[in-house]
Amino acid sequence: MKTKLLGAALLALATTAGAAHAEGSIGLNYQSTDFGGGEIDTFALDGDLLLNPNFQISGAYADVEGGDFNAYGIDAFLFSRNDSSAYGGFLGYSSLDGEADELSIGGFAQLFRGNANWTAQLGYSDTEGDVQVLHLDGEGRFFLSENFSLQGNLGYGDIDSDFGGSDYWIGGLGAEYQFSGSPISINGGWQHVDFDGGETDTLGLGVRWNFGGGSLIERSRTGASLQRNTPTAAELEIAGGNTAFTPRR
Repeated sequence: MKTKLLGAALLALATTAGAAHAEGSIGLNYQSTDFGGGEIDTFALDGDLLLNPNFQISGAYADVEGGDFNAYGIDAFLFSRNDSSAYGGFLGYSSLDGEADELSIGGFAQLFRGNANWTAQLGYSDTEGDVQVLHLDGEGRFFLSENFSLQGNLGYGDIDSDFGGSDYWIGGLGAEYQFSGSPISINGGWQHVDFDGGETDTLGLGVRWNFGGGSLIERSRTGASLQRNTPTAAELEIAGGNTAFTPRR
C-alpha cells in the first residue's frame, strides 16, 4: 500500500511537471526529535503539486530510526485565493507501516499584508477511531527579501482517547532561503510540544527543488505552498508536531 501510494504521488509529480505552467516542489528532509527519554531521527521525501489554481496535493514518505518503521501520507487542499487572501479546506491520510491509519480534516484562512502572510487553521485528526486530536494553529511568515522568509507559529490542541486525554501547546520557528537565480531552497526549523505529562523538541533541516514558480514570496501566495499544520497523534509524539514527518517551512 505505501509503495503504491508513494509511486502514485511521484508519478503525478513527474508527469504534471512536464506540463505547461505546472507548479510544485520536491524536498529531502532530516529531523531529530528529543522526547526526554530518547531521540528519534527521521529522513523524509516529500512533494507538493498545484494541479490547478484551486487544488493542491502534497505527499511524504519518511524513514524513521533507520528503517525501524516507515510513515507516509497524502493531503489534498481545495481553496480559493486572490492577491490579498486565501481560504479553503483540506483532507489528509497518513499511516505508520500500513498498520495505524490516520485521517485529518480541517479548514484554513490566510491574509497577505505587505511582506507578511498570516495563517489560521482549525483541524481534526483521528487514528483508527482510538485517538482523536483537535488542533487550532496560528502562523506569521515574514519575508525579509523576496527569497528569504522567517516564520513563527503557535498552536493549542486536545488529545482524546479511551486511555485518557491531554491538552498540549505547540510553538516553533523556521526559515527558508532560495538561492538567487536558482530553483533550489534550503529550510530549517524548531518545534516544541508541551503535553500535560511531558514535552518534545524537534530540529529539522531540508533542501527543496521548486519548479514552475518564482521567488519564495510568489510561491507562498500563488504556488503550491499550502501545508496541513494539524498533526495526528503519531506526528505529535514521534515527529514533534511536524505533519507528515517533515519540518514546517
